[in-house]
Amino acid sequence: MTTKELNKAIKTLYNQYNKMSEADNDLFFKWLKTTFTPEFKRVYYADDSFKYINRESILILLILNRKTRIIPFYNFGINTTI
Repeated sequence: MTTKELNKAIKTLYNQYNKMSEADNDLFFKWLKTTFTPEFKRVYYADDSFKYINRESILILLILNRKTRIIPFYNFGINTTI
């Protein structure tokens, strides 16, 4: 996955989340479990060192993770170097 594709996938996932959060609760939680969670993990682990992801996409991932708690906070960004 290229840098451009990764950042675009993250933004698309964010837009889908916002759209589906307005849907019926049963539909939303089913979508969250079946579609969103695997896709979130795919884009998160695509660049686990945060070398190729841009600032906006990192913030989007943090926002989505704060809302859904898919990745535990103590593991989020663990492979980065400061």
